[in-house]
Amino acid sequence: MISSIISTIYKLILFFKTFNFLVIVLFFCNKNYDKDN
Repeated sequence: MISSIISTIYKLILFFKTFNFLVIVLFFCNKNYDKDN
């Protein structure tokens, strides 16, 4: 049971890291896009 909790937490952490990365990438893309126009 404890191992399933740990694996769930691990998946959540991975998900949030990936989500964070995507948000940062989108943010920088938007900044560069605004600069060009």
